[in-house]
Amino acid sequence: MRQYIPLKWMKISDNSANFLLTYWLHKVLVTLGKSINFINTFIFSIIIIAAYVTAAVALANTFIINIIIVFIIVAIIIFIIIISVPLIIIFIAITIITAILTAAITFVITTLITFIIATFFAIFILVLLVITNVTVTIYE
Repeated sequence: MRQYIPLKWMKISDNSANFLLTYWLHKVLVTLGKSINFINTFIFSIIIIAAYVTAAVALANTFIINIIIVFIIVAIIIFIIIISVPLIIIFIAITIITAILTAAITFVITTLITFIIATFFAIFILVLLVITNVTVTIYE
């Protein structure tokens, strides 16, 4: 890091005016770089939090849909029990398989989409962070 001459020791000439200009420009650039860094880190953490919240919401939605499906299945099963017994086993097997498949597919798709988007943004902001870090280091 370069050491700067205190302002009170400077004689005002063309050279020192240029020096003052570069000194303040340097200060402004470093401060700007650091603030951009902070903002990027902030956005990065918000996006990561949002990704996990969205994934949790997707999981909760899937869970609620599953409960509704199970209630419908139970109602249909009770109705079938009243009509005939042999059909129950086949129907229970089919409904359990479909319930598991729909839950798994819904959850996997929503979570994957969420995490792909979040990862893309996270990588983008990490690149920005690295760029601003490098620039701040160069200017310091």
